[in-house]
Amino acid sequence: MRREKDDFFTGLYTQLDFLQLFQFGHLMEITLKIILVSGIMLFAKMHHRGTH
Repeated sequence: MRREKDDFFTGLYTQLDFLQLFQFGHLMEITLKIILVSGIMLFAKMHHRGTH
């Protein structure tokens, strides 16, 4: 009984870890895109200001 319960919880935790990792990866991707776009826009503004 104890062994089966442990196995069940281990499987459940593994699934949760996988889901969290997947969601975290997706969040990281979105965050990186936002940072990249913000950085490009900021660079463009600074570059535009510098030419004047």
